[in-house]
Amino acid sequence: MGIVGSARGWDPQGSTLLAFGCVFMIGASLVLVLARPAMLRAALVQGLLPTLALVAALIWH
Repeated sequence: MGIVGSARGWDPQGSTLLAFGCVFMIGASLVLVLARPAMLRAALVQGLLPTLALVAALIWH
């Protein structure tokens, strides 16, 4: 929804939804690695794409 909203020019709603979703997933990966350090690889897989998307959105916007 956030990507579609950003593409259609629904600012600030589209970019807000995109950022919230990415930050939420990054936070979930941090909670995973803090709760179970053995799950580091899973946390990296879970948090890598949202981190890249957030960085790209900050650079692109």
